[in-house]
Amino acid sequence: MNKILQILICFLLIFSAFSPESFAQCTPNTLAFNGSQPIYNSACGNNSYQVINGSTPTGSGNTFSWQVSLSGGAYTAVVNGSNVPISTSDLPKNDITNFILTPAGNASGDYRIRRIVNNSSAACSSTSVPVFLYYAQNASTTSGGNVTGNPTNCSPASGLLTLAGNTGPVLRWESAPNNLGPWTPINNTTNTLSYSSLNTATCYRALSDNICTGTAGSIDPADKYSSIFCITINSAPLITTAPQSQSMCLGSALNLSVTATSVLIPSYQWRKNGVDIFGATSSTYSVASVSNADAGSYDVIVTNACGPVTSATAIVTVNPIPAATATPASQTI
Repeated sequence: MNKILQILICFLLIFSAFSPESFAQCTPNTLAFNGSQPIYNSACGNNSYQVINGSTPTGSGNTFSWQVSLSGGAYTAVVNGSNVPISTSDLPKNDITNFILTPAGNASGDYRIRRIVNNSSAACSSTSVPVFLYYAQNASTTSGGNVTGNPTNCSPASGLLTLAGNTGPVLRWESAPNNLGPWTPINNTTNTLSYSSLNTATCYRALSDNICTGTAGSIDPADKYSSIFCITINSAPLITTAPQSQSMCLGSALNLSVTATSVLIPSYQWRKNGVDIFGATSSTYSVASVSNADAGSYDVIVTNACGPVTSATAIVTVNPIPAATATPASQTI
């Protein structure tokens, strides 16, 4: 009975240490613009954007701060005119104007705004997913932005493309086999695009809404294309001619070779019976005069930045020099 009581007391102590007051007080931490466009707002030379409302995290003692990234750059603190960080739970419209746009010189681009919630007593911190403010000073400064990613990949390729600097929300992405097209629409309206199982060179671009002219939310000739981003696909080497099996006599010369195609610079490693041959690192392998010890199975591993490939095995057989079977008879002439 005493043992059971001790276990119950221990359980209560552990549970009290992880009471709801200690759990994730910094969440939920979500943001939304007021109005019909919660994820983003846009403005062309005016302040038609709305207040950013933040959710109310659980618990008490939470503190708030705000950060902004202009066109995919590093996040910096949103501060007032006295260089004091903004610490309200919501971000009023005037603060967006005075403490985000004005310090940036009202630069055209995409402003990514996020909120950080901290609670020192609960030792928690939470950073929200950003909301986007697309801003253009005027129609002449609208932009489709720039796409970045990894331009060279190994087949089959997967990765992520990111759009930044666009002054309007994304309407769609497009892909093509080269930078001249033909372009195929991709149903994606976010600032990132994932690709996978890519085996051939492919180019991508994004189409963003022109927030100063044209019809908002609809694709029309005034909308802006991003820069074109092309991905080069490389592959592991392809062996076109494998080393050939040979049967030879003692003392003969052994010459093995391999031919491989590779866009990337290849390296070679010859092996005998599955063991690396020291110094045998070219496309050919030679022995000037073979002995019985040179008999065995040979292959070569050809490697580039996309991986290795091993050739078929060549069997080398070393035969003894045939012995004379008769002695020439002496002759008198």
